[in-house]
Amino acid sequence: MKILLIAGHGAGDPGACSNYGVEATETRRVVEMLKVQFGLYDGVSVDVYPIERNAYADIGAGALQVNFANYDYVLEVHFNSAANASATGVEIWVTPVETGITVEQAIVNKVSSLGYANRGVKREDFRVIRTVKNRGVSAALIETCFISNQGDMDRYNNNFAKVCNAIVEGVAEGYGLNKNNNIVYDESGKVIYSYVVSNKKYLNLKPHVTSWRVYPLDKAPVVGNECAKLAPATYGGLSYKILEDKGDIKIIKTEMFGKVQIYAPRDNDSSITENPIY
Repeated sequence: MKILLIAGHGAGDPGACSNYGVEATETRRVVEMLKVQFGLYDGVSVDVYPIERNAYADIGAGALQVNFANYDYVLEVHFNSAANASATGVEIWVTPVETGITVEQAIVNKVSSLGYANRGVKREDFRVIRTVKNRGVSAALIETCFISNQGDMDRYNNNFAKVCNAIVEGVAEGYGLNKNNNIVYDESGKVIYSYVVSNKKYLNLKPHVTSWRVYPLDKAPVVGNECAKLAPATYGGLSYKILEDKGDIKIIKTEMFGKVQIYAPRDNDSSITENPIY
């Protein structure tokens, strides 16, 4: 099964904003975790729409970056907002012509089991999911919770991996997907240990580290030359395949920044294993 994940807003459009978060930031955070957690399932391939772009705007400009027809399911991630700060809950949208909503019902049921109000499955011709459906592919837009509600966002931030895993489990239930039996995972979907034999090496950045600099390939990996910072603590740790090992300097490929250099000496902040552990 091939899934496309789309992070709503971005590329200059922050989406809904409140004292509790910025929608475009949170949709990208969720999409990155969803991709990791879908990796625990057999026969599932996941792509992410280029996160530096805005799918809604790209469709309007005739600059779509993918062929929706290449996918079996497309999920667009958003956060809700309301002038009434007491509005709460999770809801999911499909187009009016979508005939089956078993997957979407499973998603809102799983997420609401974490304590969110279940606002159900709704129908509207939103631009992105309408365009996907016109290509003959089922699609949904999830409003994960209300970014305008402190309680919703506290629950989201305190249970981030569980919220994302609930979305993944909803898709898995609806499509009958099975987890890889060679992987041991906890209830949030986080990998504890993998028994898959591999000759690859992975760099694991431990979850207590809040920020880790990465550097472009054409500059020395020293402070001041960094091109971005990774956030292991935000995601419960991060694992990357090592493309090239230069001692304390590794070349890795990230979802957001592409191929970069990273300075990672053997210490308590990182580890190298044959399989990813985050």
